[in-house]
Amino acid sequence: MPARSVSVLLVEDDLFQLEATADYLLLEGFNVIKAASATQALDHLREADGAVHIGVLDIDLPGEMDGIDLLARLKKEWPGLTIVYQLKPNLSLANVIDLTGIRSRSSGYVNQSTQAIFPDLRML
Repeated sequence: MPARSVSVLLVEDDLFQLEATADYLLLEGFNVIKAASATQALDHLREADGAVHIGVLDIDLPGEMDGIDLLARLKKEWPGLTIVYQLKPNLSLANVIDLTGIRSRSSGYVNQSTQAIFPDLRML
């Protein structure tokens, strides 16, 4: 599937990080839907009606629903959605696995300190 036909829902509360990551994904040819909160992400997914292929989400979201809660909700309501975590430098993947309890359901993660992507988004 060409990158342009792949839609990515990007969920990030830091507006600079949201825009920078969205710009990178756009340059790579992805269609990007931006959300600054978990609530906004859920609204976008409902509106997209299955047209989103990948969710890239910040685990450390503020508000009533953090990234861990959003992740659980996405896995329940959109089980076919590939999820990639964005981790802050102070939050390890092991902590996320412990917090979510869904070790085998994740697809990868993005570490914001290195911008390393595991697995590469183009391979999803």
